[in-house]
Amino acid sequence: MRRSHASVTVFLALIFLILLSFICTLLESVRIRMANVYYQYALASAVESTEAGYCKELFEEYGLLFYWPDGVLIQEETEAFFSHYTQPDRDLAVSGVILYSLTEQQIQAERIMRAGDNGAQAFRKQMIAEGKTELPAGIAAVLQGRNGLIAQGDQLQEELGQEKEKYETTDWYQMRTEITEEEIPFEEAENQKKEWEEQMKQSISSSLFENLREWAGHPFLSLVLSEDTELSNKGMDLSLLDAGFPEAGQWELQEASALQEKILIHEYILQHCGNWISPAEGNGLAYEAEYVLCGLRSDEENLNKTAEKLLRMREGLNLLWLLQDADSLKEAGLLADSLVGWMMIPALTESVKAVFLSCWAFAESVVDVRKLLEGGKVPFLKEKEEWEVTLERIPLLLSGNGWEQKESANGLCYRDYLRLLLLKQEEMPCVSRMAGLIQFRMREKNAAFSLRDCISEAWYRFEGKLTDGFLWNFGWIGEKEKIHGITIYRKFDYEAG
Repeated sequence: MRRSHASVTVFLALIFLILLSFICTLLESVRIRMANVYYQYALASAVESTEAGYCKELFEEYGLLFYWPDGVLIQEETEAFFSHYTQPDRDLAVSGVILYSLTEQQIQAERIMRAGDNGAQAFRKQMIAEGKTELPAGIAAVLQGRNGLIAQGDQLQEELGQEKEKYETTDWYQMRTEITEEEIPFEEAENQKKEWEEQMKQSISSSLFENLREWAGHPFLSLVLSEDTELSNKGMDLSLLDAGFPEAGQWELQEASALQEKILIHEYILQHCGNWISPAEGNGLAYEAEYVLCGLRSDEENLNKTAEKLLRMREGLNLLWLLQDADSLKEAGLLADSLVGWMMIPALTESVKAVFLSCWAFAESVVDVRKLLEGGKVPFLKEKEEWEVTLERIPLLLSGNGWEQKESANGLCYRDYLRLLLLKQEEMPCVSRMAGLIQFRMREKNAAFSLRDCISEAWYRFEGKLTDGFLWNFGWIGEKEKIHGITIYRKFDYEAG
């Protein structure tokens, strides 16, 4: 009987040990799992706290989300937050024993992406994301999808093709293509040229050509701004506007996507840069958008170069309109006939006619740019009733006396034309110049600021060694011998868009 009781006791003891082992194993598994969750949340909180330390001045003024270390390594900042979230008085404890204690731990920041890395990709993405929020409704509608954008481009290309066909059917174009070198031998042409020059000096009224000659030697600003117009005299050493960003970059993008992103970048530039109509304040350049476009050292140089670009653009569009307008071609032809028609040389008549058309288009362009710089609007492609200059009024325009401009409520403003000019520029020089302007403005508040070193993305790796078995912490079983390794990854990212 006693043997029977003893065997039952042993049997129950064995069962109890098995159950106790199972329960302890289960509790240990839960503890390890909870330790992983605990430190995962601690790392997430530390990373998010670091993200919350973004450069607020940069975000408020330029809408850019970057972390500026300002002398403190981002890894050290995150470690400080992590220690705060895992300090002992915040840990889960039983009888003063820490359940999730680590024998050693380490946080390592890896794959750090800065604003100037990889062709300034991070900076470029932030500009695109911010540009989307500020895009005018009309342009935003066009950019809703690639198909709509491509359709707009195809339509414009078709319209330009039609204008080219009209131009090729004009009498002037047909005459120019029919004339060959065999009709007028070279030596004879040279002799006739000298005779024509002498005769034209005596026969042509000097009022138009003398004014045009005088115009040709003046800066472009003198053609489109009055003498009493106040210009910014600010200038800067270009080294102060160098943020160390690359001047060239390559991205594997589809053509339509590249165009969309380029437009968004330009919209960002126009939203955050001063220009001739609305100059920027402070110690830097006043005409920042013109600097991004031209890259010269002073406001006056950048504005003069921008005025030149506008004149060239408008001159080409105005000449295109003249070449397809029958009345304008007839008027220019009659004037050419009245001047050199008596020579009975069709080639000379057509050449003079082409000169008149070019002068006419240029004079109209001067009026257009004057209007733009005064805050007015100019249609991209004009209608007949929107034309301002006649051949008879060109001398009046050149003299600058008594000229009155028509007011137009339709068309594109100066800022819209800046969009078109930026679209013709390479992207990376514009991005680099914009980065330089931002860095210069930010250094007025913090002389050590470097946009190139601002951080937009990083990966954190946490490694720790967890003590094995909470029962050992109570001294119930043996010594601490085994450890469990914990590895956790967390991404630090100011996601654009």
